[in-house]
Amino acid sequence: MAVEWEADVDAPNPFATIHKDKHVAKVREELAAEAAQREQAGKEDQSAIRGEMHVTELIAMGIQLEQLQRVLASDVASTGLHPTDGQRRAMTERTSKLRRKIIAWIDIQTKFFPGLAHVREKEDEARRLAAAAKRSAVPGVAVSDITLWLPSAILDGMERRVVGVEPKVVEHEYRLRVGQASEALHEIRRLLLVRTHLYKLKDAHSRGVRANTRSNDKITALNEQVKRASATYRAARAALVHLGRELGRKEWEWTLQELREEDVRGLPQAMFHDPERKKRKKKKSRRKEERPLSWIWMARGEKWNPGDDAAMNEAVRIEWAKTRARALRWQEEVTLLEEEMRRTLQYLRWRSGWWKQQIGRRGLAEGPQLEGETSYALRQAAIQSTLAEEFAKEWTGLDELIRRGRAGELGDGAGESEEAAGAPADADEESEEEDEPILTLPARPINPSYTDEILTM
Repeated sequence: MAVEWEADVDAPNPFATIHKDKHVAKVREELAAEAAQREQAGKEDQSAIRGEMHVTELIAMGIQLEQLQRVLASDVASTGLHPTDGQRRAMTERTSKLRRKIIAWIDIQTKFFPGLAHVREKEDEARRLAAAAKRSAVPGVAVSDITLWLPSAILDGMERRVVGVEPKVVEHEYRLRVGQASEALHEIRRLLLVRTHLYKLKDAHSRGVRANTRSNDKITALNEQVKRASATYRAARAALVHLGRELGRKEWEWTLQELREEDVRGLPQAMFHDPERKKRKKKKSRRKEERPLSWIWMARGEKWNPGDDAAMNEAVRIEWAKTRARALRWQEEVTLLEEEMRRTLQYLRWRSGWWKQQIGRRGLAEGPQLEGETSYALRQAAIQSTLAEEFAKEWTGLDELIRRGRAGELGDGAGESEEAAGAPADADEESEEEDEPILTLPARPINPSYTDEILTM
């Protein structure tokens, strides 16, 4: 397959997966194209359109607003007990803008689902009764706590008796939620790989308090992004539980499993090191017990049949193709190195002869000038000749070693000299912190007056 692809780029790519997950943007494109086709054919349900808004656009906007609510709540909680005036102003502006967006969206949503007006009136009445029982003012609703009542939320409670949701609308949100969960899972994996890279940079280059503090700040900020992506995934999956039950679909459960805190961890670094080197190090130090690989790194795009060898061996095929490409690159580098060595020796020998040819070319008479130029030319010729001899001596036997390597005659112990040369036993030891799950810490208390001003305005 790899050879065919190298000969013809239109052939199946050995580095590509059989099935690629669809993200939100792709799902929205498909929904828009399908709606356009139905409208052109005159088969579109009129209840799916209100003014210039299609119901698929309404649901997609609601999912975006839901994400903005989570981001705002996270930013407010991370601000701390003593925010600056600039932070207070920024949070106030963001809260006001988001509230206005939600109110405008709710007005349009009520046109599609008139029964939600009654549901929201019941919510307001419940708050008034609770406040009257406590003899206090009616509390405001935090922007991040406003219920948007998307179809998945309606199906979860008793509101489905009041608000009718058509199966087509449920199908639209189902597809969008699958795309949202797949995109969030992809983002989690990407961020964890970046975190692993930051840990490696920190271990290799950070020296001193200042450098380590900066590295830790970057890793902490990245962990916050991982937590947000995890929250998005969990929200999308929780919605899929109700939507899948309503539609009788369970294929999403194969790839979008429950995400626990201990599942959000990077790839174990022990998988990427020489096993023989690991065995030697195990004799010198007690190694930490390795945990199994998290399921997020083994997720597949669809549920494959057990007898489908091409699907079951996809990960092996991709890894083999990458290994083959690296091996071919190394072979190319060896070939280029041989040519560079040959040209180096040839040039040095030619340069030595060239300096000798310069003797007497100016036609000077016998005297100090001629003797000086002759001595200089001979000295330069000797330097070039000595360099060629030293290089040839240094490279003695290397051509035979390369020939044996290409013929596969070298044993597995060719790389034993590295440790014997005095390399420290922990030269390849890296921080295993990237394999640790990101724990959720208890939320820090927020100044009540600040909360009232920001979240309930």
